[in-house]
Amino acid sequence: MKSVAISNTPIEQIQPSSFKNTESALEKISTTNETHHALINQQNQMRSANDHEFSPLPYSLDQRGAIVPRLDNTVVAVSSGAIFDFSNDHKIAIEHGSEAYDKYQIEHEDDILEKGEAFNLCEKMFAVNEQLKAIGSDLRFDVVITSKNTPDACMRALKSAEHYNLPINRTAFTNGASPYQYTKAFGTSLFLTTNAQDAKEAVNEGVPAAQILPSNQKEQSSQLRVALDGDAVVFGDSSEKISFEKGLEGFYQHEQQNKNTPIEKGPLFPFLYRLSLLKKEFPKEKCPIRIAITTARAAPAAERLIKTLRNWGIEIDELHLLGGMNKGPFLEAFQADIFLDDNIKNAQQGSAHVVSGHVHFGINNQSKA
Repeated sequence: MKSVAISNTPIEQIQPSSFKNTESALEKISTTNETHHALINQQNQMRSANDHEFSPLPYSLDQRGAIVPRLDNTVVAVSSGAIFDFSNDHKIAIEHGSEAYDKYQIEHEDDILEKGEAFNLCEKMFAVNEQLKAIGSDLRFDVVITSKNTPDACMRALKSAEHYNLPINRTAFTNGASPYQYTKAFGTSLFLTTNAQDAKEAVNEGVPAAQILPSNQKEQSSQLRVALDGDAVVFGDSSEKISFEKGLEGFYQHEQQNKNTPIEKGPLFPFLYRLSLLKKEFPKEKCPIRIAITTARAAPAAERLIKTLRNWGIEIDELHLLGGMNKGPFLEAFQADIFLDDNIKNAQQGSAHVVSGHVHFGINNQSKA
């Protein structure tokens, strides 16, 4: 820290302009402190609205080099195999071993990788960042790569990202070790991976995560469109357990009896919450983000769901109450960039129409744990 010199000049000899400079400096300090406390209060409000822990505030340098705290970015971690297509490379590792794989990565580090399942989602998030910047917002999506892949593959992934104009600056390549612990260190709001075990471990450790399935991507909107299941994804699975134990009639009765009691938060609540914060930065008619809840619930169980979202202060754009119908055609009509569901059957049906992921959480996945 730079030392401060103490002046020995008698106070009566100090020029009035010096007092003006001091007053100006004190005003700046006061303004900075007020801004700091406002941000801290805003973060505390976020914490009180969320049972999950939030990562520490990231810091940035302003033009004077001072450290200025701000709210968390919405961190989305993707595996290298989710954002880029490493399928042919992985065949080399399986058929010829790790040394041949490493040699191949070095020899082909300038070869640009094809786009993976999560590529378009990441591209859309960076496009939203440009719009956030244009309106003067400090909030951002922050895409990081966390992967079991090798450091040599990291070089190729970063060169591919640069080729596609994706400004990805942070990575954790673990060379075979599970990367989920680094998703927690990054303060991740959503972790997308093609590896089922990594997705399970992340969810078990409290990280919002999903396994991306091989998907059929259709025509997309210019907006970033996210579709999420309700129970055991956005919400907890307590109501779903009632359905398993007492059947559909018992489930509807339970939801009516508890219609004024908010449902507990589920594993992907942090991601939905942060999406809603980003949405609120834009005028409604010009928002580049669109959110849908696409659920197997039907009308008798809708009231509790809607009141819960109100209680959380979250506004969604669309609610699809499908009463057990195949979700795929509705997701295609919505033009979802991603759909996440705890039921593997629903996720697979969705993947025939849009990029879909399986959330390894709740009673639907207990026998598969």
